[in-house]
Amino acid sequence: MMAKRPLVLDINPALLVWARTSLGLTVSRAAGRIKVSSRRLRDWESGKERILLPTLERLATVYRRPLATFFLPEPPVELPLPIDFRTSPHASGKRSTNRNKAQDKGRPVDGVAETIEISLDSEMCKSIRRAGNDARKGRIHLRKPV
Repeated sequence: MMAKRPLVLDINPALLVWARTSLGLTVSRAAGRIKVSSRRLRDWESGKERILLPTLERLATVYRRPLATFFLPEPPVELPLPIDFRTSPHASGKRSTNRNKAQDKGRPVDGVAETIEISLDSEMCKSIRRAGNDARKGRIHLRKPV
């Protein structure tokens, strides 16, 4: 029996750049968290090298994004940050990592399903959306496979 090869993905490199920069991570810091060289991360972000599925899963975890986000045709448009009256008017415009985490948890990802629906069977998308809505409303609880 032949060993399975990891799936090589052809994704938009701009999504990798967007996911990293939206967290305020430099290439070297992100590469350290992903446990790859900075050069390899730059190659993925420039489109010189394609990424493997297990590596993309690691990226999604580090960048705190759903895996499906990386299959969008282009980076989503982010709404501007609201004025934060708790900071000094002289503070820099950069967001802190803790603030990023809080906003990322609150950012809805419902639009991802509609964007990917083009390439999936519409009935499958409807059932995925129903399951997501039921889980959010506490009607069902997802469990680990036996």
